[in-house]
Amino acid sequence: MKTKEMFLRKVIFKIRQNKKIKAVLRRPVRAVRQCLTYSKAKRIYEKIESDIKKVNRDEKIIWYFCAPEHLNLGDLAQRLCIENWLAENYKAYKVVEIPVMGLMRFKNKVKSQIDEKLTQTDILIFQSGYTMSDYHPDDCV
Repeated sequence: MKTKEMFLRKVIFKIRQNKKIKAVLRRPVRAVRQCLTYSKAKRIYEKIESDIKKVNRDEKIIWYFCAPEHLNLGDLAQRLCIENWLAENYKAYKVVEIPVMGLMRFKNKVKSQIDEKLTQTDILIFQSGYTMSDYHPDDCV
């Protein structure tokens, strides 16, 4: 491994070890990530918005929140299992997926749109794991 790469790895390791430095760097790093991921988040939000507009209040709906869009294989495997389980057990329901990146970046817009369509017979499902409480690095919001 090159000396420059090893030095950079050591610096990153030390930053992660020091809570004060990590806290100071968290905001600017998050801001840069937000800029870099905005176009992806906007595309995801536009798909969410389109899917919500298609919902008819007379339909049976399952709202599937925090569906992962990142490439973590464990999260994607869990998503596949959830989708298969819903298809087998809730055939009469339409599933509306709300990916975490679009939800967290545009949460107020998404919430108000869902509030307009949500009924008492709807079912809410959440992807478990870190997609409920923390961000995957690819979600970076």
